[in-house]
Amino acid sequence: MTNVVRTKHVWKLALPLMIAWATFLGGPTSARATTALAVNGTLSTHIVSCSTLCTSGTISGTLSGTFDYTMSTMTATSNGNIFFLEGTFVIVTSTGTLTATDKTVWNVSTGQFNDIAFITGGTGAYAGATGVMDIVGTFDIAAGTGQSQYAGAVVLP
Repeated sequence: MTNVVRTKHVWKLALPLMIAWATFLGGPTSARATTALAVNGTLSTHIVSCSTLCTSGTISGTLSGTFDYTMSTMTATSNGNIFFLEGTFVIVTSTGTLTATDKTVWNVSTGQFNDIAFITGGTGAYAGATGVMDIVGTFDIAAGTGQSQYAGAVVLP
């Protein structure tokens, strides 16, 4: 493989990643100083009463405190066991709160889910936060409990 061909392959991969990164951070600005915090840990939740599907629980790891989720929509797929969910959650820590919107794919027969969360703000130490988190785990609707792991980045202004 020649250097020209290798370079084209590198740019095929690098360019979309650079565009995604610029979109995520909002592109270049003057005098913009941000701090990206890598976050990861575990989450244990249980169903709580609400008009849709709501959970509450404990988040541990880089972020430590309480976690409260509220589903806004649940859409069936052609596979009767797979659903798409949209919702919001709030994480309360000793130093502030984080708020997020999320999108989830959930297999109700196995309980397995994958959730991508977009950090939309916060208070205290997390004021003005943005970022993204991936939450993967299981939620047993019959038992009303879930266990998962999270990983991502919280970007602070």
